[in-house]
Amino acid sequence: MTIPGKVALPDGSTITANFAEHNTEADDFSHSIPAEQVTLPLHIRTRRPGDRMSWKGLNGSKKLKDIFIDAKIPLSERETWPLVTDAQEEILWLVGLKKGQANTQQKQGPAIRLYFEKGNI
Repeated sequence: MTIPGKVALPDGSTITANFAEHNTEADDFSHSIPAEQVTLPLHIRTRRPGDRMSWKGLNGSKKLKDIFIDAKIPLSERETWPLVTDAQEEILWLVGLKKGQANTQQKQGPAIRLYFEKGNI
């Protein structure tokens, strides 16, 4: 994924990425990450067997499978659920569910803003 850029997903949804001057608050369908904590380029993909992620407040990591189960996401949706990784395959954002452990409280310096827009299909 290039920044700035927009990627259309198979279901008609889109993920847009832009640079911002500083980190800002985000909701479930947007995510702001300090640019210095990310190894570019970013990738959008679906889950793979054994995928794990960690976030602030969690000791260690958790399997994506367990995150989906805890959130009661139907099995039929799990295989197409988008996630964003950096070049080192660190999961930065499980769209709409969890945000990775990047220091999102850091307000100074450039940031990468990601936006998800649900498709109509």
